[in-house]
Amino acid sequence: WGVPGLFWLTAVLSAGAVWIVLKVVPTCPPSPPRRRTTTSWPKVAFDPQLLRLNAGIFCLHCVQMALFVVIPTQLVEMGLPVLHHWYIYLPPCSSLRRHDEPIIWAERNRKVASLLRMNVLLLAVVFVLFSFLMHSVWEVAFLVTLFFIGFNILEATLPAISRTAPKADKGLALGIYNTTQSFGLFVGGAAGGWIAQHFSSQA
Repeated sequence: WGVPGLFWLTAVLSAGAVWIVLKVVPTCPPSPPRRRTTTSWPKVAFDPQLLRLNAGIFCLHCVQMALFVVIPTQLVEMGLPVLHHWYIYLPPCSSLRRHDEPIIWAERNRKVASLLRMNVLLLAVVFVLFSFLMHSVWEVAFLVTLFFIGFNILEATLPAISRTAPKADKGLALGIYNTTQSFGLFVGGAAGGWIAQHFSSQA
């Protein structure tokens, strides 16, 4: 159906989700009023720990989008038609379930910070290798697999923001977090496209 078909499918599914919320989900009884103590939004927005998590998710999705601005074009230039790009993306995506294991191990052994650092290092190494190993489809497939391993573990670990935020301000903290994530996608796509156009894919 092409790209327009994806947008139409998204529109239909979104309309279906609205109908489910209105007609299927039961109405919750009103909860008794209770006194809430909330923090002013600047304190939540500029909390050092939350800022680190927001910066992390911004960078993660920025580099993801920058990478996938470049990779499809490179695969086409290597002779792999767009119709067959799923050969490259499906294997790493199909192994998503295996990525839970290191996260569970890290949480049990209180090694989450170490796991984060290891995967940041892994992504740094992957991007250095991308600048040198872009000569064949097999090299790209290998590096994309490594990228997805690091990316998926980081993306699943970073939402610890819900545990870090003050209880009364989780909604605000998660809203800032999700907005930062979306902004990272925008910046990565725009900056990645501009750099690839004016310099090179390796840049």
